[in-house]
Amino acid sequence: MKKVKYIILWSFIAIYIAVTLGFVAEKQQRLVCNAVEVYVVDSLRNSFVLKKSIMNLLQQKGINLIGKNFKQINLENLEILINSYPPVDKAEVYKTSDGRIVIDIHQRNPILRIIDMSNDSYYLDEKGFLMKLSGNYASNVIIANGNIHTGVPINNSINVLTLEEKAHGKRVLLAELYKVAKFI
Repeated sequence: MKKVKYIILWSFIAIYIAVTLGFVAEKQQRLVCNAVEVYVVDSLRNSFVLKKSIMNLLQQKGINLIGKNFKQINLENLEILINSYPPVDKAEVYKTSDGRIVIDIHQRNPILRIIDMSNDSYYLDEKGFLMKLSGNYASNVIIANGNIHTGVPINNSINVLTLEEKAHGKRVLLAELYKVAKFI
């Protein structure tokens, strides 16, 4: 008799959960985006990424989220787009139950500014990637200048540690500068 009561009780609990989840899923499908919030998580350390820049990036790509049904919004594509913005290290995009799209952004963190022999200036971030200068902000980091020749185009996909690996044991000045800056 006890066993039958437990089976009936657990059956009602399972049915209740299934019905509740069904209503929540249906409500979620009908939900419309009413706000987009951008948070730059580490904005006190650097100001390379501004909320306004992310909103402009979305606008330039023709992405208008407000008023759109949640099921029409592809969060993965939004993350890929925002992660392609040069000063962004990592972006997380998610929906809330009250109709907001929230974008949390972590910026790249420069550790060294390099002014090379052709007077080009760029940063080296904490992961070893080259980073173009920003029109929004200049980071307070160590400066290396002089007879520095990169030999590669300055873009955000170049990692100085992989340059050293490709050099087959030869010393690469950018990799050496990175190691010194990490040490300091």
